[in-house]
Amino acid sequence: MVFRDKHIIGLFVISVVAFVSFGFLFKKFEMNVGAEALAAAFGTLFIILSTKFLMEKESESKIQTEKQRELFSESLKKFQASGSLMAGVLRDRRITVEELSKLLEQHSELMILGNKETIDKSHEFIEECQKLLDAENSHFFGSSDDTEDIIMNQSADLNDANTEKLWGIAVDFMGAAREGLQLPNSYKTNLSNEKKLFEFKTTKDQIIRTVREELEGGLEEWFERKKFKNEFYKGTEQTITLLKQKCQFLKEKIASSQISFSDKYRNPKPVNILYMNNITAAGELRFIFGISMPEHTQADSKTLKFFESLADELDWPGAQPKAEVKEKNNKFSYNVSAYMNVKEVDPTRVEKLSRALKIMVGEYNREQKKKAKV
Repeated sequence: MVFRDKHIIGLFVISVVAFVSFGFLFKKFEMNVGAEALAAAFGTLFIILSTKFLMEKESESKIQTEKQRELFSESLKKFQASGSLMAGVLRDRRITVEELSKLLEQHSELMILGNKETIDKSHEFIEECQKLLDAENSHFFGSSDDTEDIIMNQSADLNDANTEKLWGIAVDFMGAAREGLQLPNSYKTNLSNEKKLFEFKTTKDQIIRTVREELEGGLEEWFERKKFKNEFYKGTEQTITLLKQKCQFLKEKIASSQISFSDKYRNPKPVNILYMNNITAAGELRFIFGISMPEHTQADSKTLKFFESLADELDWPGAQPKAEVKEKNNKFSYNVSAYMNVKEVDPTRVEKLSRALKIMVGEYNREQKKKAKV
């Protein structure tokens, strides 16, 4: 049974070899058999320990090498995936909620395998994208000519400045990834020179399309850019037509980010009072209407209750009306958001929205002495 154990057999063979080998040496020193056996045992023990140490080190080295190889391979995949997602956002100069979700998912994996610099740059890129999308609930009910906010529900278009800034972060991320992979000197490059490739210079001859510019293709182009289902097109068109018929003070503007409606009779100048910015997969058109108060005017419960009463006007099933007060740049705005089905348009719902808009503009956008017909 003992000799079936490979380790014992190996130890026995080494002992015999050591005994015979050292025997020749021991004879020169006229040592007896007992002394020879003892010396051979110590010699064998030395050989065993030395061999064991070397084998352990070799095994550790192999494991470490395998770990480094696996880490390099996985890190490379994560870096490439994050870089591709960033490039995808910038390719069409638009950030969507879906793309942001993928960036966050990839960032969570970078937190495991990425080095500090790549994690930081990925974090910075996502933060900049979030700032654009966070404008969804910060509508500015002011002059359409003065509005410079990026207002979006599902996506946000990038202007030259946004694009150049995000490309800069993306290039920094790629440089950090190269450092994290510890590439040999032959792979080094000057990233500051590479950044120049992604600088966007605005010239007089360039046509700059921003989120404020009206789309030449109108509602059809808006649907295409927002990737809404074509089956909701006719219902959306009908809703807008009915709304403008009932509220003739509305002036429509279809931009890449949203459809805005200004109150053209408002004194002293027209202001935006209504936005349409998203259609859900179920065909629910999301809209928001409201007003901005003069600068340094404090928010008050009376005004909020007024807008809550307007929200109560939108009492159809699925409307989900919500009245809110928001602050931005030392100005308070009050708004009501809700949903209207454009898959099967109900004219009575458009009528209720029209009535709420008329009540709002009659209260805030008309001079009492020169009240326009609305």
